Amino acid sequence: MAERQISCAPDSAWLTIFLSGTTQIVKSNILASLTLATVFAFQLSGCGGGKATEPATPAAPRNEIDVTIDRYEDASGDCLRMAKKHTTGDVSVTVLLIVARKTFQNEGVQLQQSAAKMSPAQSQRVAAIAAKTAPCLGP
Repeated sequence: MAERQISCAPDSAWLTIFLSGTTQIVKSNILASLTLATVFAFQLSGCGGGKATEPATPAAPRNEIDVTIDRYEDASGDCLRMAKKHTTGDVSVTVLLIVARKTFQNEGVQLQQSAAKMSPAQSQRVAAIAAKTAPCLGP
């Protein structure tokens, strides 16, 4: 019988594949570690979108007109939301849409009564809200 020679030396192709796979894993681990270290460094330094302790521009003092505009904007959002549901076929919001339209119109009347006291910025805000809401007012 012929004897087979058994070699203890590792196959060079297998060793190359193993080492290249190990190298990829090590590179991935190093990249992940560097990414985490960078994020941690940004958090420690205060960079990267942390909360500001002071606003960039001081906010204008809020008055009664601003509160009324906020209510007008909320009514506008409700009206738009209900109108969208209604146009997609949800008839269960019909009464809610009618109420939202009425509330929006009532808030608009209150703003018209105080239009003379509004600043230009407040007037622009009201106009933008009214323009955004105009499609949902319908017939």
